[in-house]
Amino acid sequence: MTFPKVSIFSKNAEGTRTIDEALSQTDMNWTVEKQQAYHNGHEVPGQFAIVRSDTGRPIGDYVGNKYKPVQNHTILATPQDMIDADPTGNTQFSTIGVYDGGSKFFASVNLGRPSEITPGDVLEWYYVVSTSHDGSEGIRQLVTSVRPVCDNTRQMGIREAKGEGCYYNIRHTESAEERLAQSREVFAQTLYTRDEMVATLKDLATVQLTREMRHAIEDALFPMKTAEELANAKRKDNGMQQRRDLFEQLFEYNDGDAFPLIRGTAYNAVQAVDELTDHYEKVVRTAGRTGQAEYEIRQEKAIFGTGSTFKERALAVILEATAYAPRRAMPVQFAMGAAAPQFTDNASLLSSMLN
Repeated sequence: MTFPKVSIFSKNAEGTRTIDEALSQTDMNWTVEKQQAYHNGHEVPGQFAIVRSDTGRPIGDYVGNKYKPVQNHTILATPQDMIDADPTGNTQFSTIGVYDGGSKFFASVNLGRPSEITPGDVLEWYYVVSTSHDGSEGIRQLVTSVRPVCDNTRQMGIREAKGEGCYYNIRHTESAEERLAQSREVFAQTLYTRDEMVATLKDLATVQLTREMRHAIEDALFPMKTAEELANAKRKDNGMQQRRDLFEQLFEYNDGDAFPLIRGTAYNAVQAVDELTDHYEKVVRTAGRTGQAEYEIRQEKAIFGTGSTFKERALAVILEATAYAPRRAMPVQFAMGAAAPQFTDNASLLSSMLN
């Protein structure tokens, strides 16, 4: 049985630095309980409902014998470790929310250490943990970033972090809490592959894409059917041409040229993918998504679904396409840090040199 789904519900947890404060401020201090499922007054063998303590109502789908609920308080243990380990007090809870009436739970923590990729282009870093209370997903943990200028989210680091042990997807079984405790140690000790992510993005900002590189990226991310495939296809248009055209437009637009230094770079391509996924991806409204706004469906996909997967693959494609590309120098101000003269772009640097 599938229960009705409702829209996203999230609240601001900024300013809170303990689990109890964060859950209380966001009205998420409820628990879940596994209860025997009944149909027409009879037990359904091997089927259980997950019930919220505050409403007494079941959420999500039925689960099986092996499913073990993990409470919201327990899921937030890792971010609490991060907050406690930061003597500056800048690390704090940011947002806590649910989808589908509580069947999916997520939380983010502002790590309090923004990174400047190019002059003026700042990324704020977050740790994100998400899970489901209905058995549809495990406990996912990753480090992500937000670009405040255009509010694009970058769920990156998964590809690299898997190799470093800094990405976890833990199933709800008897060993879930033990494995979650092990992952806490990993995340608490490493902050966190973020420096590697920053280095990767800064490097991509020095790669000017050639036409061949861009076409290789587009062919990999938005593959077009051949004439023969189109002739034999039941559906003549898979929407790829529209997505490809939109990617090219976003790449050329470069957020209104807010950051001239990254125009035409591989980093600009990364941002174009983010913007396409977060703001323009086609939304398919199924019966289970009745009542959800388009932006809510996109947010759900970005955190739990195909949006994050596509961004991960896009980063891998862009890295592969630019692996042997020449790198250009950044302005002196950016290379030397804040103590150097404040040049906003290469043109201002050149003017200063000539003068």
